[in-house]
Amino acid sequence: FSNPDSAYYFAQLEYDFAVKVDNKKHIGIALNLQGVSFQIRGNHKKALEYYKKTLLIFEQIGFKSGVQSSYINIGLVYDNQGNYYKAIDYYEKSLRIAKEIDYKTGIGLCYNNIGNIYLNRGNNEKALEYYEMALKIGKKLGDKKRIRSSYNNIGLIYENLGNYDRAMYFYEKSLKIN
Repeated sequence: FSNPDSAYYFAQLEYDFAVKVDNKKHIGIALNLQGVSFQIRGNHKKALEYYKKTLLIFEQIGFKSGVQSSYINIGLVYDNQGNYYKAIDYYEKSLRIAKEIDYKTGIGLCYNNIGNIYLNRGNNEKALEYYEMALKIGKKLGDKKRIRSSYNNIGLIYENLGNYDRAMYFYEKSLKIN
């Protein structure tokens, strides 16, 4: 994340080696990392291109965890571009697979990202619903980062609704974890 150019370079080395030994899983992993590199540098078009290549490979080899991750990455690109309809579509695809493979962290992340979409679209009630589901997963996993983030997001909702006491309650809970 701090050196996306270097990340791209080393991912290219991984890609070249994976192609040489015909390891499709690592070809996909390398392409995904290159997509992340482009996304960090703000090149959403190239990031999307790499994420879609990654998705194709992971679908071909039946690597469900990789497919789930690819969907969420594609959703993030559309989210960053403000294309909320496509973003939520990919987040929901990711959520379905995360539930299918019982990947709790992925489920919580999808809930949070879908909550962000509803927040950005001004639907505070629906956003709150998803943030609360993300919080429940975070608590179940004991994931302090997710719990903190959920508390902060819930605080945002209450602030938007003008319930400042409730907002402060959640902001303070988030701060305490920080």
